[in-house]
Amino acid sequence: MKKIFVLTLSIGMSTALLGAFPAAAQTDAGKTIAISPLTFEITANPGDVITNALRVFNPGEDTVAVAVHVEDFSPSGETGQAVVSAPESTTYSIVSWTSIENSELVLGPKEQAIVNHTIRVPFNAEPGGHYGAITAEVRSGAVTGGTGIAVSQKVASLLLVAVAGDVQESLTISDFVGPGNVVLDASAVKFASRFDNQGSVHLKPRGFVTITDTFGREIATVALDQKNVLPGSKRVIETTWQPEGFVIGRVNAQLTAIYGSTNEPLAATTSFWVIPMRIVGPVGGGLLLFLVFGFVFRKRFALAFSIFVRGQHTANK
Repeated sequence: MKKIFVLTLSIGMSTALLGAFPAAAQTDAGKTIAISPLTFEITANPGDVITNALRVFNPGEDTVAVAVHVEDFSPSGETGQAVVSAPESTTYSIVSWTSIENSELVLGPKEQAIVNHTIRVPFNAEPGGHYGAITAEVRSGAVTGGTGIAVSQKVASLLLVAVAGDVQESLTISDFVGPGNVVLDASAVKFASRFDNQGSVHLKPRGFVTITDTFGREIATVALDQKNVLPGSKRVIETTWQPEGFVIGRVNAQLTAIYGSTNEPLAATTSFWVIPMRIVGPVGGGLLLFLVFGFVFRKRFALAFSIFVRGQHTANK
């Protein structure tokens, strides 16, 4: 039976080779491994040979056996997850292009290993995006009840290869939405930008969200997170605005971005109302209480005012 592994990896995030390990796998027995970086973004020409290094680390206290493979992956959903499985089509696959030096590792506690991998781009490689993943799998002898299937966990480093040539770059914004029509708590306002890649190569939009108030004055500018959108897929990129100072009224947000080798422009807008209840609530409540108090005691106020006026009239005489 074909195994399918869902890897919660943000396509486009990467970590320096000597940095921390953001991805880790853990078995039921508590054995763990971590890898770095999470992503290799490579630009190549047909015929190129590219070698890179992946670091595999055992942060635990037990010795672990690790199997390293090259596999295919495809995007899952719109939040940057990847599914490692056999591909329906090999058009974008680089599994046959890629070789690794060390496929079986035994790592002691706190021990690490460097796994070199080489991509040999064919001379007849089709221009555009080609993809794969180097997976590190913790071997475990544990089995699930009665099935005889070994329990194992994987982490993966994604390989994003853009082969030069006649590449189609086509990215659109299919949706740009704010937090809703009315925001009552403006401590953190989130925007969601949905990008649709209909081209032949992965694209990473770059830009920012500009916030303006009712009078068109700029309040803030928030950078758009740079994340890859794979060909034939959609991806939602979230942007968070944390207002500084007092903001109330209608607010407009404009997304301005560029993508691709020729910096093609993209733009979208949305608007909403900001009513900060933490401030407006107490003020409104105090005003309401004052009006209710005045209504209930209006006759006494009127009588007191009348006596005050008559008293002044008598004194004048």
